Amino acid sequence: MLAPFLACASPAEFIELQRGVDMARLVAKLDDWSAVRLGALGPLRAGADVLNQKRAAFLFTRAGASTSSIGRGAWGS
Repeated sequence: MLAPFLACASPAEFIELQRGVDMARLVAKLDDWSAVRLGALGPLRAGADVLNQKRAAFLFTRAGASTSSIGRGAWGS
């Protein structure tokens, strides 16, 4: 699913490729890491809310972030 988007040579080409694609539905079908990769290519015309949920899920499950540290600041105060 990502191959055509990964092949884009510019952000403009990435945006143009999104025309006619239900981006929210596409992002929803991707695993968290693939969604993060897609979002790194440029802005999404639609589906940014789904992308942000997948980014958060990736950070908390794959990168080992602890939910107990959210909002506590750098020093845990």
